[in-house]
Amino acid sequence: MATKIAETYFRIEIELNLPDQEGLEKSLDAIAANASRGLFNQQVEVVSFVTSGSIRGWVVAAGTMALAIEHYGGFRDGLDYLIRDARTFSDQIISTVQNSGVPESKILRTERRLGVPGRVKRLLVQLDELKSHGRDLSKAQYDAKIESVKRKTLAILGDTDDTQDRALIVEVLPSSVRSRLPSQLPKPRKDGDIRFAIRPEEFEPLPDGGARLIDSRNTHSIAADAFRYPAVPSDPVYALEYIPGGFKLRAK
Repeated sequence: MATKIAETYFRIEIELNLPDQEGLEKSLDAIAANASRGLFNQQVEVVSFVTSGSIRGWVVAAGTMALAIEHYGGFRDGLDYLIRDARTFSDQIISTVQNSGVPESKILRTERRLGVPGRVKRLLVQLDELKSHGRDLSKAQYDAKIESVKRKTLAILGDTDDTQDRALIVEVLPSSVRSRLPSQLPKPRKDGDIRFAIRPEEFEPLPDGGARLIDSRNTHSIAADAFRYPAVPSDPVYALEYIPGGFKLRAK
């Protein structure tokens, strides 16, 4: 089991056919494997997704929050280091895309996403604000804030496969939130099932274990077996090179 600890998104105004789309996914897997080395205090798994037609790409790194937090000693410090590494990881992916030879005008958007650690960090900030200013709120206002934290916590737990990570998240919550959590928390997928929790943000899970892009203009879907972590080489260091009609991977 694993937790999504980083995600990179980019959109490029270039058309790709299906074979070139699949080739770009494999190239991004190799680049992401290199980008992740020395980060996250562990060897993470990487998986890439690219839509056909005008390119929308996602590169996801998955691992265990608990390993990093244990290494750095405290939950909050470990969380900050994970978030720093997630930014570094995305910076390398985005830089590779930007330096591939794609005309700058064709790169419409890039995003650094911080995965579950980023969501937990935002939750803790909300709790800190509530602790500092809770006395200024009416009981109804305070209860509404706590209920908001509860909903966000359940959503995070529902997207966290690793049991150690789930336990850590619950442990750092104040008793005012823990006491409101249901006795039956959202369950992670069992070993052997598709790890739907690492799907990109824009995708919704399908009953067969695959996922579908949540976009009325695009019916792109990902088969269940695409969520198996690919085996990618860590050497040599790779660069992405754009050529008219597609991309190719080359060793630096």
